[in-house]
Amino acid sequence: MPPIEATIVAPRFDGLLLGKQGHRVQERLIAAPTELELAGRRIAQTPSPSTDLNGLALWQVDPPTRIRMWTSGFQPNGDIVGDARITVYGCERGRLSLTLLGKQGTPVVLAVDGLRYATIQPRSGTVWQGDIPAPSAADGGVCVFEVHSSGLLGSTIITFEPD
Repeated sequence: MPPIEATIVAPRFDGLLLGKQGHRVQERLIAAPTELELAGRRIAQTPSPSTDLNGLALWQVDPPTRIRMWTSGFQPNGDIVGDARITVYGCERGRLSLTLLGKQGTPVVLAVDGLRYATIQPRSGTVWQGDIPAPSAADGGVCVFEVHSSGLLGSTIITFEPD
């Protein structure tokens, strides 16, 4: 059986996936890195091949094919060492909900679109749950949420909830 050919795609500001020639992606099943959340239903996932590489997920996508959220800076187990970024496509009024696990008790700066929202300091062994609101001007474009930590920090839940 020949290997499946990969298709190179890129997201538009609203998350719509477009191919090299600007055509919409039409496939109903898509394999994507686990850092991506697509509009649709995740139907399978491979385990992480190592402690520093994420796996792949198989999505049954809802048309039109689009990315909802893209995370970076997170280890496969959810740990953050330094900076993490959550990009929300098609971002409208709403909030990013986070559950963070204090591991070293160092300060954590939370930001949205480059502006500091808050500084928290979850003590070692504690759980912090909170929301970062989307900018009031969010109009279906891209919102970038950031978590900056000078020490080790864990995470479990990262979701964007529209209003």
